[in-house]
Amino acid sequence: MNPQGAAVFLIDFAFSVYIFIVLTRFVLQLARADFYNPISQFVLRATNPLLAPLRRIIPGYRGLDIASLVLILILIVAKALMLLTIQTGGLPAGIGPQLLVYTLRELASLILDYVFWAVLVRVILSWVGVVWSYCVVRSYAG
Repeated sequence: MNPQGAAVFLIDFAFSVYIFIVLTRFVLQLARADFYNPISQFVLRATNPLLAPLRRIIPGYRGLDIASLVLILILIVAKALMLLTIQTGGLPAGIGPQLLVYTLRELASLILDYVFWAVLVRVILSWVGVVWSYCVVRSYAG
């Protein structure tokens, strides 16, 4: 693998993970999750450095954390610009409309991926819960 491909992979991976964590914070606030949970604490600590200044500028609206959504869009645009600069050596003229379409498509893809993984984790945890409760009942029964 060439160094340019490795850099593209690492930058893409780092941005994707952080965007996923910011989306998780948005979903946790939307679901009114318990923020004393260790996973929630990690998400809060990981997202606060970029989200706290943005919250001073962008207020919430009817319980929705708009600043998180704006941060997700900013991160998607930054990722696209950084990867495009690395791959092509610069930014082509007239990139605005294409960047807007890419950002909206990436956001829709991200939300669908998030729903897919949430359903998959929920299904797997439902199997674990059934097996665990069966083992507990069986150990008490005899």
